[in-house]
Amino acid sequence: MIRLSLILLGGLLGGMAVADTDIIPVPSDGAEIPVERHPVPEAQRLLLWIGPEYGLREGQREMARRLAESAGVEVWLADLLEGLFLTRGSDSMRVIDGEVVADLIEAACRRAPRVFLVSSSYGAIPVLRGARAWQARRPERACLAGGILFNPSPMAGLPPLGGDPPWIDEVQATSIPLLLLVGERHASRWRAAPLAETLSRGGATVWLVSLDGVTGLFYARRRPPSVERWFDRLPEMLPGLLRLLESRPVPREALPLPARAAIETPLGIDTGLRPFGGDFGPRPVELEEIGGGVRRVSDYRGTITVVNFWATWCPPCVKEIPSLNRLQQRMAGLPFRLLSIDYAEPTGRVRKFLERVKVEFPVLLDRDGREAAAWKVIAFPSTYVIDACGEIRYAVNAAIEWDSDEVVERISALARCDGSSPRH
Repeated sequence: MIRLSLILLGGLLGGMAVADTDIIPVPSDGAEIPVERHPVPEAQRLLLWIGPEYGLREGQREMARRLAESAGVEVWLADLLEGLFLTRGSDSMRVIDGEVVADLIEAACRRAPRVFLVSSSYGAIPVLRGARAWQARRPERACLAGGILFNPSPMAGLPPLGGDPPWIDEVQATSIPLLLLVGERHASRWRAAPLAETLSRGGATVWLVSLDGVTGLFYARRRPPSVERWFDRLPEMLPGLLRLLESRPVPREALPLPARAAIETPLGIDTGLRPFGGDFGPRPVELEEIGGGVRRVSDYRGTITVVNFWATWCPPCVKEIPSLNRLQQRMAGLPFRLLSIDYAEPTGRVRKFLERVKVEFPVLLDRDGREAAAWKVIAFPSTYVIDACGEIRYAVNAAIEWDSDEVVERISALARCDGSSPRH
């Protein structure tokens, strides 16, 4: 793995390039993929940008316009989910055949001599599969030059809370050079290095770049100043980044996929309390409270403790807050505490949120996301339930109804530390 430390200069851009919308047939599937083209006359480089699980947003379109105008790079924005009639979401990204992307690569290669794949989040899945599928065709011309992935999440599924990310097989069978651009505040920050190392061991040359001060570039409709700075910087950076990718050869044959290991535990979103199957215990907590002061917890014995990781930008997190409030009310009279830990958000944003949403339990601030990483949090919300013996008994990787009779009964039983508390 190669890490970059970049000194960047900002820049302001002028007018907008105009996009064309084309329909590109993909023979391998029989489908037609809508592609928004930001053309550049006699382009030598083309970015084939695969829309992620949430589709294409104005942020990607704005960046494409800026790159085409300022960096002189043609950009194609491809919405695979629309063209394949798949619903928005990460599960749909996992079922896309890499041959579809390989067909698009061939179409792009007819337009420009050097093609680069781009995507974000779970869009990394069809990118990696598509690159390998294109290599498996043993193309005559080496036009595919590498890939750029923002906050990549090429996971085969969501693991149980406390487990390690289960990468798709292609992570170990990728040989194109890759740039991983990861937001400093994004939850994937802490698994980016392990991902880069796994890619490198498999055969890829990987550079890992931190996008300081941001969660991501393409989420918000209104870009905060920290994101706008990166929108100004990236068009200036891009030619150098592409030259970096071009400095590494791309093999015109595919690496073999690894032998598939058996999945010991089901992947996916929890719908209720799941018994904890991890290999660690509760972590000591020492974090600032939103109301002031520092909350320290090192001994979990004697009290049932619920530790909830969340963020204000996470709709399921917000949706489950009322049920957490009611859980706390229903646990009155028992040794119980509920700690919520906000993930890497500015204090002011959290305070504004609390002015309009009623939260009846302590809110702690995980300013840089290290606490969530220590507890192996991958998705939000994520919640651990610790019994009065100080052992993690349940771990939930999604929002649930915390005040249901079944959940309250099972959590209440954890107040006993005499061996009589049920283990499931």
